[in-house]
Amino acid sequence: NHTEVYENYAAKAQNGFQYYLSSNQNISLKNGWKGQINMWYNSAWKSNIFYSKDQWRIDLGLQKKFLKEQLQFSLQINDLFDTSSLELLSSEINGVLNTYGQNYSNRNVQVSLSYQFGNEQVKVKNREFGNEEVRRRF
Repeated sequence: NHTEVYENYAAKAQNGFQYYLSSNQNISLKNGWKGQINMWYNSAWKSNIFYSKDQWRIDLGLQKKFLKEQLQFSLQINDLFDTSSLELLSSEINGVLNTYGQNYSNRNVQVSLSYQFGNEQVKVKNREFGNEEVRRRF
């Protein structure tokens, strides 16, 4: 990022480089369990008149199907280390350093239990509907 500041604007320009990395992994575990690990990292960056510290996040998930795969249990832990919030955003204007931070508290745990009702052995007969003349035009 490259920034130029107008002469009459008393702000310090921030020039720098930024990168973002992410990885999403699905893992098959023993006895039909499945796991998931999602991670991302956003480097510290400088752009316009702002500087920001880095941010990162790790999410973990676990899933298992029971009762002939009709009952599904899922557990998801998001932002395991509570690190994805904007910890620092700063700028300098007229010689005064302004800083801002926030904590969204994205860390949470989700538990899900779902059951699929119905008979999977039902045979479905495909039929054609609609006006034959209209279908031929398409």
